[in-house]
This record gives sequence, structure tokens and C-alpha cells, in this order.
Amino acid sequence: DRAVRALEADRAARTREAAVRVADAVVDLATHVQEERLAPHADPEPAKAALAERFYDALRDREARLAADLRTIYWHRNLEVESDSGASFEEDLFDTATWSRLGLSRSQLLAAGFAAGAAAGFGLDLAVGGGSLLLGSVLGGAAGGASTWWAWDRLAEVSVMGEALGGVLLRAGPVRDPNFPWVVLDRALLLQHHVALRAHAKRDPLRLAGLEGRTASLDPAERKRIQGLFARLRKRPSSSERRAVSEGLSEVLAVWFERDDEAPA
Repeated sequence: DRAVRALEADRAARTREAAVRVADAVVDLATHVQEERLAPHADPEPAKAALAERFYDALRDREARLAADLRTIYWHRNLEVESDSGASFEEDLFDTATWSRLGLSRSQLLAAGFAAGAAAGFGLDLAVGGGSLLLGSVLGGAAGGASTWWAWDRLAEVSVMGEALGGVLLRAGPVRDPNFPWVVLDRALLLQHHVALRAHAKRDPLRLAGLEGRTASLDPAERKRIQGLFARLRKRPSSSERRAVSEGLSEVLAVWFERDDEAPA
């Protein structure tokens, strides 16, 4: 009995650690910014493409670190993970052809954006004692849905931030597509699920090709909560705000991972 309890406690600790690592990585990927300062009066155009490539490489590297963390947590350090293209899992993060089965559909994003915006507006209604006649909820929902719609399909943009005494500042990121954090989360959930349940005796590569994403089947209440957290990341959050979002997301994921562990094989 003591051995069983020890194994269960160890598994629970790994589950919580996996939830924290996934949440931290999603927040990092959704908020990452790459900057480069050029000489005064320099032409920024030639440097834009190189900066964008470094930005994407940094995101791929961050996802690769998450994949390594998950393999280590579940004692699969040498496990090979293949993606749809047959290459390593991390290499096709920006292969948008695979996004059709990952993340949320546009209608789900709009619904989640509306629900999250309405929740924020409802806070305004409560603050004024209902005197707004729920106008805050309506406007908040409309704003949440509209921002989700207009940001669709926007990846990183390289912006010229102006020229100061130190020279021209270029900035790439963060990725504005509202589905991006959902796709990142979906990829992490697929990897965590199959690595956590994988028998250690298996030595063949883990192939994730063709597997459907998991976030689309989320409970609407969980989806609404996560969308609300992701909305906070689109407002150039401070380090303390990013930490709060990461903690909130890890709480949701820990419950989800525990359900996975308890489900029959």
C-alpha cells in the first residue's frame, strides 16, 4: 500500500509539473518579441526578413525546450517525436497546413472571444451595481468577438519603432493570430498526452501525424476561461501579469491532465 501511494504521489507531482511547464511555454510563445537596433539613419528594410527569421527560430527553440521538458518529466528523454511532415515535432510549428486540425475553428474562436469579452463586461456591470443594464456585457462580448475576427491569420509583423539617439529599432512579434496560442497549446497537449501514457518498453518514434487536436473538445467553461487568459496576453502584459496568466492556465491544465490519468486506457 505504501508503494502504491508513493507511485501515485509521484505521478501526481509529474502531472502538476507538466501543467506548469506547458503553461509557461504557451505564455512565452504567445508574448515573445524579438528586437534589433540599427545604426542611426539605417535602411530597416534589408534587416526585416532576418529579424523575422530569428523570431520564428526563437519560438521553435522554445517549443523544443518544452518537448524536452515533457520527455524528461515522464522518463522518455530519448524518445523521438515525428510531426506530420516526418521531420522532428518542433520543426513544423509554423506549417499552417496542419492548423486545420489544431486549435479552434473560427466559429469556436468567435464564441470563446465573445464569452470572454462578455465576462469582462459583466465585471463592469457589477461595478456599477447593474446600472448599465448589462450594456457592459454586450459591448464586452462584441469587442471580444470583433478583435478575434480581425486578428485572424496574422502572424508576426516586423515594425519600425522609430529612430532615437540609439538608432532605428525594429521589433518582431508577438504573433497576433488569436488561434496561435490555441495551436501551441494543442501541440503541447498532444505531446503530453501521448508521452504520459506511453509504455517505456516501446522504442519506436512517437508519430503525431494526422492526430486531431484536443482543445476543440474542451468543456465550454474551460474554453472560456482559457480564452480569457489568452486575451490578457494580447495587451503587452507585464512580467507579473504573464506569471498570473501562466498560473491560471496551469490550474486548468492540471485538472485536465489528472482526468487523462484517471480515464480508462
